[in-house]
Amino acid sequence: MKKSPSESSTDSIPKINPDGFERIRDRRSCKEDEKRLKEALQEREGKPPAPGDVYHFDLRMEGAPEGTSLYFVVLHPHPKDENMLFVVPADTSPLTGSCDMGVSDEAIFGPLNLCLGKGIWLPIEIFSTARRSGVVEDHLIEMACSVHSRLVSGEWKGSEQQFMIDEDPYYQEHDVEMDACAGAMRAYLEEFMSNN
Repeated sequence: MKKSPSESSTDSIPKINPDGFERIRDRRSCKEDEKRLKEALQEREGKPPAPGDVYHFDLRMEGAPEGTSLYFVVLHPHPKDENMLFVVPADTSPLTGSCDMGVSDEAIFGPLNLCLGKGIWLPIEIFSTARRSGVVEDHLIEMACSVHSRLVSGEWKGSEQQFMIDEDPYYQEHDVEMDACAGAMRAYLEEFMSNN
């Protein structure tokens, strides 16, 4: 059977290995991402915790898989006490449920999944025990604060896809793990307050 002109013309185009292209692009974007992150962290070096800061606390959770990275992202200070900061746990899970907000891999410290329904108030002095690991851009923090306030007031409605993710067994298992992380943070806070 004779090939049409369009078919034969595509045959003459050399085939590109998409995996190789992705590796080249990933290497380039990794270097660019590292540079952006380094600059953002340098800009905040020596400054007190602020909205958008991403901290890593060494919670030493029992049963946590080795190499587990859990972060806490500062959303905003308390309206009546600037020494209290509202933080939410975050990790790199690709599943974003109805009480979560995803931060894409195009962000300075993305990808991240902010668990907005599991926030906790922390005193500013506790951040001296943690490592500032990243920064989330202001417009994303504003969006997270908006979603969180609507969650608290009962006005927030996630997307249909988010509600489907809520029912996913893997997500439900992950949600239990994040509850445990939030509990570990509360225990860490109690220990910190009793020693200070």
